[in-house]
Amino acid sequence: MTSNPYIPPAPPTAVSGSTEPVTLAEIASALYTTSHWVRVFAGTLAAISLLMVVGGLSLVMLSYSALGRLSTMYFRVGLVLIAVGVLEIFPILKLAGFVRYSKSLHDDRECRFVAEALQEQRFFWQYTAIITLILIIVAVALFIGQ
Repeated sequence: MTSNPYIPPAPPTAVSGSTEPVTLAEIASALYTTSHWVRVFAGTLAAISLLMVVGGLSLVMLSYSALGRLSTMYFRVGLVLIAVGVLEIFPILKLAGFVRYSKSLHDDRECRFVAEALQEQRFFWQYTAIITLILIIVAVALFIGQ
């Protein structure tokens, strides 16, 4: 006998292979454990952003001593590096918010902190996707403009 395709599927289980619901303590533990790696990633991103701004400023200053077309290229690339370095501040702040809410969830065990932490993650990934698209467009424009 065949199964009825019009019957909705059973809801997925909370943990793979488990029928027990996930507790808030387990969610808090998972997010808190993840927050340590997010902190490392945010710190790395901050260091890279700082290097991009410093490198961009160096290229802008170098463009004043270069001649002709090379000075224009140094200036453009320097401005792009500065812009990207500055634009990366917002995702770093969103990651810091995720870490902050994960720690609050771990300490206080309130459900609102789960939503806040995941909201910070959502904003981070949305902003990162938008910045990535903009950088691709700028790179193509710089490549075509040369």
